[in-house]
Amino acid sequence: MDKDLNKQKIEEFLLVANEYCLLLENVKEISKKAFFEKSQKLLGLLYLKATALPVEEDINDAFIEKFVTEEDWHFIQNGVATKLGGSESFFEVFTPETLETDNQESVSLSECLTDIYQDAKDIVTLYRIGNEESLSNALFECKMNFERFWGPRLLASLSIMHNLIYGNENLDDDEDTHLSSNTPNTDNWLINKRFNDFNEE
Repeated sequence: MDKDLNKQKIEEFLLVANEYCLLLENVKEISKKAFFEKSQKLLGLLYLKATALPVEEDINDAFIEKFVTEEDWHFIQNGVATKLGGSESFFEVFTPETLETDNQESVSLSECLTDIYQDAKDIVTLYRIGNEESLSNALFECKMNFERFWGPRLLASLSIMHNLIYGNENLDDDEDTHLSSNTPNTDNWLINKRFNDFNEE
C-alpha cells in the first residue's frame, strides 16, 4: 500500500512539474496575464506536491545525469524575462542557509522561475528515460534542492505574483506578440534533440 501511495505521490509531482516546464517553454505563445495566472496555480501545486514527495533514505553515490544546459537555462530565462517586461521584479530570497548567516540573495523573478524549471525539467526527463536507480537518487536530490534552494525561490516568486495579479499592476503585454497561431517548433532545442536521440536508440 505504501509503495503504491509513494508511486502516486511521485507521479503527481512529475505531472505538475511537466506542466510547469511546458508553460515556460511556450511562454511566448500566451499573454502575460495568462502566464501569471497559470504560473500562480502551477507553482502552488508544485510546492504542495514537492512537500509530499517521498524519498529513499538509502541512496548510493551513482552519477545523476543533468539535462538542462547553461544555454537551455539562459534561453528559458530570456523568454520569461521578455514576457514579464515591465513586471520583472528583483527581490531578496531567504533560504535556510542565508537565515543562519544573515546573507540574503538578490535575484529576479525570471531567474527564480528558471531555477525552478531547471530542477523540474531534469527530474521529468530522467523519469521519461526510465532508469529507476538514477531516478531514486535524483528524487532525493530534487527534494533536498527544494528544501534548501528552489522551494524558497518558489515561495518568493508566488508572493510577487500574488501582488501583481491582485494589485493594480497592468498585466497586459508590453508588446502584443503572443497572438501567433503557430505552435512553437522546439525540435531544434538542444534539450529536445537529446530526448529524440535517446528515443531513437
